[in-house]
Amino acid sequence: MADFKVPPAPSRKTPRMNLATPNHATPQEIIDAHEALDCLTYLAESFALSVSGDRDDIKKLQQTTLAALPTKPQPTMADIEWNDDEHYLAEAEDESCSSVIMLQQSKETGNIQAILKGTIKSYLIYQRPEHLTPTGKRYTLTEIQE
Repeated sequence: MADFKVPPAPSRKTPRMNLATPNHATPQEIIDAHEALDCLTYLAESFALSVSGDRDDIKKLQQTTLAALPTKPQPTMADIEWNDDEHYLAEAEDESCSSVIMLQQSKETGNIQAILKGTIKSYLIYQRPEHLTPTGKRYTLTEIQE
C-alpha cells in the first residue's frame, strides 16, 4: 500500500450513516467505508508486523468486514469527464451488464453513442452516461493490408 493516505474525518455537516439500515447507504458512504477499512487494515498490519509479525488474524477480520459491506461502487461515465483520447473505443458495461464499445458523447444531450459488443449484428445505441461503467479495456482499429 504505497499510496497510503488517511481519509478525512466526516465534517459536522456530513450526515452520519444510519447503522441500523446499512442497505440505505449512499454510494459515497460505501466508498468511504471501503477506504476506511483499507486504512484500518494498513494500520493494524503495520502494528502487527512491529509486534509479532503475524497478520493472519487481521486478514480474517478484514475479510469478515468486507463480506458485510456492499461491493464498492465503480464510477460511471456520469462521474467522469468525456475525453476522446481515453474513451473513444473504450469498453463499458451498461446497467444490464451488456458490454458496449463507446464511440462519442453527444454535445447536445450528453448521451454516449456506443456499439453493443458480442452481438451477431452491430447495434448502435445511445446510452445515458450514468448507465455506463468503464471496464478499463480499450480497442484500436487496424487497417488490413491485402
